[in-house]
Amino acid sequence: MKIIKKDSDEAATYRTNISGWVDSHGYFYGEDEEAARRAGSTHSECSNCFVIIEKSDTLCDDCKERSEIERYNKREKVEWYRDDVLYSDKYNVYFFSIRDIITYANDSVSEFDLYSLDDLRLILCEKVFLRNIEIDLWWGELDEDVSDDVIPILQDALDDFNTDLNEIDTKLWEPGAYRVSFYDRIDTDRVNND
Repeated sequence: MKIIKKDSDEAATYRTNISGWVDSHGYFYGEDEEAARRAGSTHSECSNCFVIIEKSDTLCDDCKERSEIERYNKREKVEWYRDDVLYSDKYNVYFFSIRDIITYANDSVSEFDLYSLDDLRLILCEKVFLRNIEIDLWWGELDEDVSDDVIPILQDALDDFNTDLNEIDTKLWEPGAYRVSFYDRIDTDRVNND
């Protein structure tokens, strides 16, 4: 694919016979030069370091990585005691045990990408519970004359249902607010023999 930057003459042209800007695909933008140039370009510049990047991005890969690391490092750090589910912010992977982490690090990550387990950018996960059903779900369907009789019965049924719903182990997790620090050095030999 040919690279056409926004400031290139090929990204947009000003046509006098129609009095306006036309992008490189032939679409007319009237007097809106910025829109024509944006639409007609294929690439732009990283907003940090000005390297040429795909038009759909705002940052190059290196600047994106630095930004993600900064965002991760702003999270409060907590110790991990091996019972909680973890999520790798860097690799978009969930871990349910220390063995999962070691296996992933050994099998899936290049030694150049991973110098220590901290490079996985691990986040402590929170359990996901199913949302409770509230009575207002049916306000539009309940007739005013019947509501006074039905609402207490319906509310009791929903309370029972929601109690049962909250006891279901969904086995669903999502990344929480805290990053993880390891409270001790991980002995991979011991983990592999467990």
